[in-house]
Parts: sequence; C-alpha cells; structure tokens
Amino acid sequence: MPDKKDELVFEDSIEIKAPPEKVWEVLTEPEYTKQYMFGCNAESDWRVGSPLLWRGAQDGKVYVEGKIVAIEPAKKLSFTTVTPGSASGSASTVTEELVRSNGGTLLRITDGDFSKLPDGDKRYEKTTEGWKATLPLLKKTAEAHGEVGKR
Repeated sequence: MPDKKDELVFEDSIEIKAPPEKVWEVLTEPEYTKQYMFGCNAESDWRVGSPLLWRGAQDGKVYVEGKIVAIEPAKKLSFTTVTPGSASGSASTVTEELVRSNGGTLLRITDGDFSKLPDGDKRYEKTTEGWKATLPLLKKTAEAHGEVGKR
C-alpha cells in the first residue's frame, strides 16, 4: 500500500460568498471560466466520460484536455487533466467539492497525485502556482456573479 506522505497532491479550499449553484455556474460556463482560468473556456457536455477541453478564448488553441470522472451539479466535479502532446499516463485528477457554508460556499480542491506522473515534482510545483493564481480570481468571479439581485 502506498505511503500517503509520498504523494504529491495539491489541496486547498476557499470560502466564497455565493451559493453553490452560482459557484457551479462559474466552474462550468465558458463566459465565467475565461475570467479566472488564464483566458480559457471550459468546453464539455458535462457528462461522466465526456471530454473536457480548456480552449483559449482568443486563439482557439486547446491548452488542457481531459475527461469528466464524476459530476454532481452544485456539489462535486471531478475530471482528469493532461497537456496535449504529453506522455501517456500523465493525467492528473482534479476534484472540486462545493459545500454550503456560512450562507456561501466552501470550495475544496484536490489535484494529483503527481508522484506517479512523469516529471511529477515539476508538474506539482507548476500546478500549485496555477491554483494559487486561479483561486482568488475564481472567488472574485463567483462573488460578482452570485451577488444578491443578480440572476
């Protein structure tokens, strides 16, 4: 059995002052994803087994691709991610859990285990930097979208 301390898994959470339903829209609708995910639209039909593409809103290039692993609207989204052209077996799994909390949403993120992937240490570092940049923007986008009086 693998030792948990040897795993390279990014884990973080953030409190968002918006209901889970609004945070869900921000996680899954391209008009919002491009505001926090480095200018990329998330494209999928949001069904288990379906592709998920992160496509540049300006250039149309696919920067990250994956597949939907699990989905429970406004509760949980899990998907694989891989950079196009990467070695086979280089996908990591991202899980985003939404928990109603203090009138808003606690968003929990896990991404990895990078210890099992080629160049896992580098990918873990790059992923951590990416999430640290993305989460505050995601929060800002969701809170603007979830303001009282907005649809």
